[in-house]
Amino acid sequence: MDNWNPNRLRDTRVRRGYTQAALARALDTHERQIVRWERGESRPRPRAVVALAKCLGVPADYLRSAGGDAVSIESIHDTGEKNSDAAEASKRREAEEW
Repeated sequence: MDNWNPNRLRDTRVRRGYTQAALARALDTHERQIVRWERGESRPRPRAVVALAKCLGVPADYLRSAGGDAVSIESIHDTGEKNSDAAEASKRREAEEW
């Protein structure tokens, strides 16, 4: 993959209400992998970018865009309430674990 924008992943994850742990669970990966992607230490494979985008409700190209933040997440239409429902369910599970 030529382009990757770790800041967009982090910002989108936070705005959608996911913790790194919750996103990792939703993607069936390790939390450390999410950390590496967000820090720019590694880049997700194309299949993982598609899964991230679907989970977060944004187009994959938004996460791939290495350009400036000219496109804000507010200008991207959510792919549905399913994503916010998943985020809420993740929050509830985390609260129950504590």
